[in-house]
Amino acid sequence: SFKIFKVIVLQYYNRLCYSILMKSELKFTLTRHLDHLRRLERTRPKAERRRTPSMRELSAAIGFHPNSLLNLSSNGTALSFVTGAKIILELRRRGFPTEVGDLLEYYEVAELEKHKS
Repeated sequence: SFKIFKVIVLQYYNRLCYSILMKSELKFTLTRHLDHLRRLERTRPKAERRRTPSMRELSAAIGFHPNSLLNLSSNGTALSFVTGAKIILELRRRGFPTEVGDLLEYYEVAELEKHKS
């Protein structure tokens, strides 16, 4: 499982290097992913719903300061592989299938310009 994660992370790392050259970027989107999980859980029957963790609960579970995790997510700044792995493993442990692509969003030059205006 961790070997597969390393391969996926290397693929994203290669994209990141390429995106730097192309003036594009990968953004950390944990807040958006947690909101998506909450919406999905609301569509399930009440008896089958799982509690989606808050940022504070998730940060405590992975040993990260809540403000630091919130800043990472709101600023879309660089995410260490170790922190990303901890977040994915914790969400999976809670029953939420999560992949690297759920936490990162890739923007190309044209998309970045649209977001800035």
